[in-house]
Amino acid sequence: MMAWIAADPPGWDLDVYRKAVSSFQSGHDPYQDEIAGTGDYARNLSAEYGGGASLYYVYSPVTLQIVAVTDKFRISRLLYWLVYAGCVLAIVLVAASATTTRDPRYAALVPPAALFFPGLLVNGTLLSGNVAIILYGLVYAGAAIGWRKNRWLPFYVAVLLCSLFKLPMLGLLAIAVFSAPKQWIPASVTAVVALSGFAAQSYFFPILFRHQLQAVDHLFSFNRDFGCSPAGIFAGLLFDHGAPYFPLAPLFFLVYALPICAILYRLSKRFLAGDLLFAEWMPVLLVGVTLLNPRLLEYDVLPITIPLALIAIRSAHRAPCPKLAALMLCGLWLAANSAVFASHRTLRWKQVECVILCALFILGSLGLLRTSTANRELRTIDAHPAVESNA
Repeated sequence: MMAWIAADPPGWDLDVYRKAVSSFQSGHDPYQDEIAGTGDYARNLSAEYGGGASLYYVYSPVTLQIVAVTDKFRISRLLYWLVYAGCVLAIVLVAASATTTRDPRYAALVPPAALFFPGLLVNGTLLSGNVAIILYGLVYAGAAIGWRKNRWLPFYVAVLLCSLFKLPMLGLLAIAVFSAPKQWIPASVTAVVALSGFAAQSYFFPILFRHQLQAVDHLFSFNRDFGCSPAGIFAGLLFDHGAPYFPLAPLFFLVYALPICAILYRLSKRFLAGDLLFAEWMPVLLVGVTLLNPRLLEYDVLPITIPLALIAIRSAHRAPCPKLAALMLCGLWLAANSAVFASHRTLRWKQVECVILCALFILGSLGLLRTSTANRELRTIDAHPAVESNA
C-alpha cells in the first residue's frame, strides 16, 4: 500500500473539490473556470485516447453550498480521509457479508484484494478521494440496516444525499425495491423528491445550474468520458465515428436496462418467496442495480468488486469440474489485467470492465434461476412426502 501511494500520490479528486470551493468562495463560477482550463488538454488529446482528461467539478450547484459550509467549519483533509476510510470499510464489510461457509476457502482472500482491483481490474481509484466512495459507503450501510432490521429510512436518506452529487445514483433505490416488499411507494417518493430538488436548482441558482449542465456536457463532447457501462461504450463508439450519441445512447440504455429490471424482478420474487438465500441474492442484485447506471466509472464499480468475485467463484464451484473452472477463470482474470496494464489506456479498461460486468451478471442470474428452481422443487417434495412416496 505504501509503495502504491508513493508511486501515485492520493487525493487528486479531493484537490478538484478544494479548487472548486476556492473559486466559488472567491466569487467566481467554478464550472466556467474549470472548463476554461481544459484548453491545454484539447491540444494534447492524442497523448491518450479515451483517458487522461482534465478533472473538474461537475456536481450540482447546491453541493457547492454544502462543501463551502464544511470548509468554513475547517473540515480538515485528515478528517475527510478518516471518513473516507470508514466508508471504504463499510463497503467491504457489507459486501463481504454475502460470503458463506459453503464458499471455497480462497473466497476469504477476496475482500482485502478488492481494494486494489475495482471491478476486478487493477486501478488506483481507491486513492482518488472521490466523494462517490463516501456516498456508496453510506448507501451500503443504510442497505445493511434495511436488510437486517427492515428499516429502510436511513437507506432512502443516503440515496437522496447521493442524488445531490450524482443524480444517476437514484438507480440505487432498486436495492430496496428488490430486497423487501412494499418498497415501491417510498422509493418512488424519494425519487420524486430528488428530481424535484434537482429541478429547483434551476430557479435558485439559474446561472450556476446552466453552467453545471454545460460542464456535464463537456465530459462527453470534449473529454469523451462516457464510462464503462454498455451505454457508455456504445456512446463512445458513436462519438468516435462522428455520429450523435443522443438520443441513440439513451435508447440503447433502455434496450438492456428494461430486461435487467425484469430479471431482477423475477429473481426478487423468488428471493421473497424463500427460494433464494440472501447471501445468494445480494451479489447479483448489487451488480444488476449497478448496471442500471448509464454512466459507470471506476468509483461505481469498486463497491461491487466483492459481489463480482463471489459470482465468479460460485459459478466455478457449480461447474462439473470446479477446479478446472476455477483455474480457467483465474487465467481469464490474469489475462484481462495484463491486457489493461500493458496498454496503459483508460479506454481499454472501460471496454474490458464492461465485458466483465455483463458476463458475470448473466452468469450469476442464470445460476440463481437454476438454484431457485431446485430449491423450490426440494421444498415441494418436503411439503408433500406422501405424494412423492406414492409416486
